[in-house]
Amino acid sequence: MIIARPHLAALALALALAQPAVADDGSFFLKKDETVAFFGDSITQAGGYIAWIDAWIRANRPGSNIRLLNLGLASEGVTGLTEPDHPFPRPNVHERLERALERVPFETAFVCYGMNDGIYHPFSEERFKTYQIGLLTLVEKLRAAGKRVVVMTPPPFDAASVNPADLVDAGAPEFGYKTTYRHYDEEVITPYGKWVLTLGDRAHLLVDLHSPVEADVAAKRQADPAYSSGDGVHPNADGHLSLARAILAALGAKDPTLPDDQALVGHVQKLHQLLDEAYRVHVGHLRPGERKDVPKLEDALAAAAKLEETYLATVAAPENAGGE
Repeated sequence: MIIARPHLAALALALALAQPAVADDGSFFLKKDETVAFFGDSITQAGGYIAWIDAWIRANRPGSNIRLLNLGLASEGVTGLTEPDHPFPRPNVHERLERALERVPFETAFVCYGMNDGIYHPFSEERFKTYQIGLLTLVEKLRAAGKRVVVMTPPPFDAASVNPADLVDAGAPEFGYKTTYRHYDEEVITPYGKWVLTLGDRAHLLVDLHSPVEADVAAKRQADPAYSSGDGVHPNADGHLSLARAILAALGAKDPTLPDDQALVGHVQKLHQLLDEAYRVHVGHLRPGERKDVPKLEDALAAAAKLEETYLATVAAPENAGGE
């Protein structure tokens, strides 16, 4: 079943009342009335960076009606590879791609894979080739379906934020997400990302996430040598801010500074918490452990519309209108 895209006219009216519309001069990659789907692993499923980008668009491009959909799935990759100690076979995005294309209308796809595709082992040419084939096949399928495609490098694996007991050397008897190769970032993730940036016009846009996030972590660690960026794989809130700024800059944002309007940011976060899991379930996937309380997508969309109405009433209130 195809669910029609939510235009959510109430939001457009709210932002029109709050701020003047910004003319589209063509410099920003995303276009008016565009729906954008994000595909990726648990970093994308967490949704922090997507919600921040959404908040920036609403604050800086009011009336654009750009909709961001989070289709990320934890544990997923593009290869079908799974390390021996993983509790279940890692999902492969190719298993659900056709359903996503059939059930969720969108014009542009962002894809971010690689962290799980090296399966936390030392570098292997065979695994690298499998990653290249899997990612290129994903891009080609999306383009064949008429989608614009943005390919992002995997962000860094931060070994300094991992318990040293969970890092192993090249001669270890096994590797996996619980026993990660100590040099996974520099010897696996970095080469994967550098290859992504060579894809040229195979994608409509390429985005380096590794370098800016790595630089932000290094700066924080210089100020505080004990700084932890997350658990090594999953970035903390600072990391999601870094991801959002890097993506916005690549999209052509003249000022990727993220909004400090806490009401707007909180509203966007609530919307994504409501809709993201509903979209994942609507598409369907093979990852075990699905929540039992996820609403049907049409019910989630109806609830989102009510949230928009409430936000509209708040923004349009006389004390928030900015006039006398």
